[in-house]
Amino acid sequence: MEPAIAAPSQAVQATQAAEVSHAAKPAQASFNGGVSAEALKPVLEKAGLVWVNTDADKLRAAQEAAAQTAKPPRVVRERKPLPPTDSAPMQQVETNRHPQ
Repeated sequence: MEPAIAAPSQAVQATQAAEVSHAAKPAQASFNGGVSAEALKPVLEKAGLVWVNTDADKLRAAQEAAAQTAKPPRVVRERKPLPPTDSAPMQQVETNRHPQ
């Protein structure tokens, strides 16, 4: 019976150790999955595509210019006027059809 009790505790310890090892590794943020641009260029050329890089200075200038522009004010929708309330006396109307 003792090995059966020891096995779950060892499994828990192994799981905790695995979680600690995963937490210790820094996350690698790579936009292209770790493949270099030079390795991708032949694939792109074979597909008839062209690799285009964004100029960081132009991108930064465009983002700053976009941030400087004033957003247009929100146009508020005008509601339709409500119809006038009916002041006529109410009449009871039967809606069931009577068999004839």
